[in-house]
Amino acid sequence: MQHSIALPLVKARETSGLSQKDVSHLAGVSQTVLSKVESGQRTPSIQLAVTLAAIYNRRFDYLFADLFDEITANVAPQALIFSQCVGPVDPNTLRGVSIRDLRERLGGSTSDTGDAV
Repeated sequence: MQHSIALPLVKARETSGLSQKDVSHLAGVSQTVLSKVESGQRTPSIQLAVTLAAIYNRRFDYLFADLFDEITANVAPQALIFSQCVGPVDPNTLRGVSIRDLRERLGGSTSDTGDAV
């Protein structure tokens, strides 16, 4: 999936006068990873995104606003439908349901003993 973050990243790097080799060295990633992030072929980790913002002396939200908007546009409608169907949900309740469902599928006990899964 190609993301719209490519243009702000390339523009920020070029404005800073740095090459991909320079930035990849400073960020601690390969030049291939940086190239894929800049071309939109790969979504950066949060750590890399924050690191790039610091290297380019740009605000994180300036560089990644389009990616945030893209993800929000995909997730927000689903979250709204979910909340309308079930109402307010306690995350601990969801965790318990998930653990119970997993144990049932695996043929184990359905009691929640607090063990990590």
